[in-house]
Amino acid sequence: MVLSATLTFLRGVYKLAVRAFLWALWSFRSPARPLRPVTDPVLVQPAHVLAEWIRRGKVTSYAVVEAYIDRIGVVNPVLNAVVDDRFRQALTEAREVDRVLASSSPEEKERLVASKPFLGVPFTTKENVRVKGLSHTGGLVARIGRRAKEDAVVVTLMKDAGAIPLCVSNVPELGIWWETANQVYGRTSSAHDISRTPGGSSGGEAALLASCGSPLSIGTDVGGSIRVPAYCSGVYGHKPTSGWVSLEGAGLYTEKLKKGGVLVAGPLGRCVKDLILALQVLAPQDATGLQDKIEKTELSKTKVWWAEELGSPLYSSVDFRLRNLLHRVLHFLDHSNAAYVAKWPVDMSAAYQIWNNKMADDYSGEPSLTCDMADRKGEINLAWEWMLWLVGRGRHTFPTLFQAVLHKVSGQKKKPETSPFYWKTHQEKFKEVMGNDGVLIMPVLPIVSPYHNEPILNPFDYCYSGMFNAIEFPSTAVTLGQTSDGCPIGLQIVTTPGNDHLSLAVATVLERKFGGWVPPFELQFPSSSKKDS
Repeated sequence: MVLSATLTFLRGVYKLAVRAFLWALWSFRSPARPLRPVTDPVLVQPAHVLAEWIRRGKVTSYAVVEAYIDRIGVVNPVLNAVVDDRFRQALTEAREVDRVLASSSPEEKERLVASKPFLGVPFTTKENVRVKGLSHTGGLVARIGRRAKEDAVVVTLMKDAGAIPLCVSNVPELGIWWETANQVYGRTSSAHDISRTPGGSSGGEAALLASCGSPLSIGTDVGGSIRVPAYCSGVYGHKPTSGWVSLEGAGLYTEKLKKGGVLVAGPLGRCVKDLILALQVLAPQDATGLQDKIEKTELSKTKVWWAEELGSPLYSSVDFRLRNLLHRVLHFLDHSNAAYVAKWPVDMSAAYQIWNNKMADDYSGEPSLTCDMADRKGEINLAWEWMLWLVGRGRHTFPTLFQAVLHKVSGQKKKPETSPFYWKTHQEKFKEVMGNDGVLIMPVLPIVSPYHNEPILNPFDYCYSGMFNAIEFPSTAVTLGQTSDGCPIGLQIVTTPGNDHLSLAVATVLERKFGGWVPPFELQFPSSSKKDS
């Protein structure tokens, strides 16, 4: 007990020292709000509102797509989020949408609400998700010049729903880190403060959403890669139940992965309703009727569990602002007739070990990380790559090299199911307690708005989110305002597999209470536009 308390105290001192050092390093190097104001009200509308406006003829698809292209031209030099685009094709496709709508009857337009819910609305996705003709390197030097030969299934589904792919955004090398940077395209910055990271691995998407460079995004999540960027960037993100959304083409090497597992694909947006509608598109078998289930969900029949910490000095202690936010949320839910509110009783201190076990199980028989770093054409010489990195000639990022060493050192010696950290055992424990009528509310990360490179100094903090990849639970990241210094702040709502409607229903309630997405820039609309919007 004394040892644990001492380690926890020292871990807290370390976290404070790291934050103080990074604050001193960055505080005089960048403005807090680097983005130019938005003057077009189209750019701040949710995707579902844009779809309605386009169907009603209030605005053309061409005008919407053009507005987002123009906005990307403004924000990308600051954020470095977009790495390849198809702007010309998108404008052509938007013009075709407008032509079809112009010749459609009111009844035909009404039917489009169900068949093509995002008709004429642009969307974006991360660069390791295939969009035909666009860059598909995964931030790997060995894949420079590689382009996708076909669309990923998630992209095809969005196109079938009428949405128009606009561009692909930056990712960490191989998509396996929670800061977005690589040796091919460089580093992406937060829309709130360019000294901070937008998270990863869907960091480019989150930065675009927050800056109004995209109205809707598709990401993937293997250890928080949807929820961490959503949290860091002040937007919403949903990690669906494992197996709901096809992974075909949603990564560099996803062909042999089973449908359900540690890796999932899912939506990010600036409101919860966009997540719901997008999930219905992306998971046509499992999420059909999701909106109706959410509307019928009663808070009075929902059990609310909560947790502050994972409970190990391996992870940072939770920022006091997140603790305060969590208890404000709990107070609100308790007074909103939730079935009951109680502290989570299951130990989560082994989150990293459980996640590692799940990775070993899911990727059993797959090539090693050092093989992936060579684009599965042999293996890299890890010692040589470290030497190149040390002399400033590195072909790989520090986090990827660091993880390759971890994989070498802690390579799986036993079958995953023989481990005391076997993920299925912990999945059953969580299911038993949470049941089919409960949610768990807790931090996405223990820290607020990490600075660039801070993840390297707190490498296991992603396990606050990665834990739920390991046990295949769905989770919704909700933004809940900003701190006094303008940093976005929020939490995640976790539930049991197949019950995505519960986390999304609670997210809807919290969005209504706490006000939703907050733009990290000024809005300067003409007075007539304000009335229209």
